[in-house]
Amino acid sequence: MEFFSGLDVGMDETAICVVDDKGKVALQTTVVADTDAIKLALKPYLGRLRRVGAHGRRGCIRNWKSSACRWCAWKPSTCARR
Repeated sequence: MEFFSGLDVGMDETAICVVDDKGKVALQTTVVADTDAIKLALKPYLGRLRRVGAHGRRGCIRNWKSSACRWCAWKPSTCARR
């Protein structure tokens, strides 16, 4: 089974949603906007995580990409700005 994740990145917290390849929600949570917290939340899915999408304000995405995206840079990803 493959998983796909969407992240709504804020200055203080990040909303995370993971769905499986049939569209069923596997995880829906909010964590602090911290690389380790995001990685910990996604850890059960990392081996089968096929795509990550991130959405946030320009400054959030810029700061977040420079740190949090390092651990998932090998995954196809998309970042959108509000």
